[in-house]
Amino acid sequence: MIDKRVLEQYIDTVKEIDEIKLKIGRLERKLQQLEDDGTVIDSVSGGEGGTRHYKVEGIPLPAYSKTKTALHLRKSTLENLMAELEMQKAEVEAFVSTIEDSQMRRIIRFRFFERMPWKYVAIKIGGGNTEDGVKKAFQRFMKD
Repeated sequence: MIDKRVLEQYIDTVKEIDEIKLKIGRLERKLQQLEDDGTVIDSVSGGEGGTRHYKVEGIPLPAYSKTKTALHLRKSTLENLMAELEMQKAEVEAFVSTIEDSQMRRIIRFRFFERMPWKYVAIKIGGGNTEDGVKKAFQRFMKD
């Protein structure tokens, strides 16, 4: 059985997954920008006694390579963390779906998946349930 702490972290886990997806998107855009804007142009003198000017274009390879490697490493780290969080999320959702008591599933979903205060959980459950009543029912369920 999953403990209360894991349930309480469910919403934060989902938010963290969303944040990681945003970070990965930013890293991918930064990598693309490096590739798009990576060339530098310089002019050099040479030939005919140094009187001719030439335009040289290229990528500053050491800086580009170092930055690209660092970004790929960060992206990989974020993807690994996201995979772990997705597994935790799936475990919690699987656990809740195995609860036989429909009312308890609803209590857990309202409280932990939707982050409702106990007062609003009681209102959503209805049937004369009180804030203390749904809270106590949940606490008894978690002790079993």
